[in-house]
Amino acid sequence: MKQEELQKIWKALSKYGIYTEEELNTAIKQMKPLNIGCMVSPVKKFENEKTVMVK
Repeated sequence: MKQEELQKIWKALSKYGIYTEEELNTAIKQMKPLNIGCMVSPVKKFENEKTVMVK
């Protein structure tokens, strides 16, 4: 990863009070589980009042 990209990431993290890798690791461990089901579930398509799964 380029140094410039890392600086942008650390700048964004600093907005949340995270300035070190240790603080980042602690914050990640304290996070609540994230439900990503809506991003990975098949999309439903409605045709003539019938539900059809879109692949």
